[in-house]
Amino acid sequence: MDYLYDSTYTGLMTSLYIHYKYKKSTGILSKKLYQKSLMVDYKIVKSNVEFSSKMENIIEKRISKKALKFIYYTFLSTEPKKEKYIIKFIDLGFKKGNITQLYSHEDTFPIQKIFDKVSKEKHRFLGILRFKDLNGILFSEISPDNDVVELIMPHFVDRFKSENFIIFDDKRLKAGIHNQKQWYITNIDEKLYSKFSDVEEVYEEMWKEYFQAIAIADRKNTKVQFQFLPLRYRKNITEFK
Repeated sequence: MDYLYDSTYTGLMTSLYIHYKYKKSTGILSKKLYQKSLMVDYKIVKSNVEFSSKMENIIEKRISKKALKFIYYTFLSTEPKKEKYIIKFIDLGFKKGNITQLYSHEDTFPIQKIFDKVSKEKHRFLGILRFKDLNGILFSEISPDNDVVELIMPHFVDRFKSENFIIFDDKRLKAGIHNQKQWYITNIDEKLYSKFSDVEEVYEEMWKEYFQAIAIADRKNTKVQFQFLPLRYRKNITEFK
């Protein structure tokens, strides 16, 4: 029987807890992406915060905290087989303990590769993200390959403690919102998003001048620039408009 979860991290952890504690599934998959089969039955799993917390504790104790971080980053990825990889990773970890250093093992390599990919994208956005000033609220629109908003939020919360700001993922209509006191992740309605105005011309000019200052003509290396800032990210970066 396949377990179908609601595409949330809590839902995934809940499904994993049921899988290992009560009855093994034939697979754990997102309900949104699931394709029904006449050969395999399925069960809708409701997110359970208690079960999710218990599963996290089990992974930390039986494998390691780093392993849980690997799993979390894998969940945030766009890898279509991520749940399958996560189960194999946990199975091996329950047998061998801390497996985060087993780079070449067939059941750890996919997770480590995904973790590295998501980590690199996270750090890339820490460097390229720019804010627009929209009536006193800082706003940034990004188009990440993976779901990295919640990974980059702590950095900007620490950097802009006294500011109200929004980091919006236009691929997932998802945003990290900070209100000077706390921050949270929420889904954004398209109608609400369409109300935001364009960035101020002064702000754009400031960033263009800054970029030109550091990209001195005789040191400019277009190949290196594209390596660190892929074309698919450039549409939202002031310096390249």
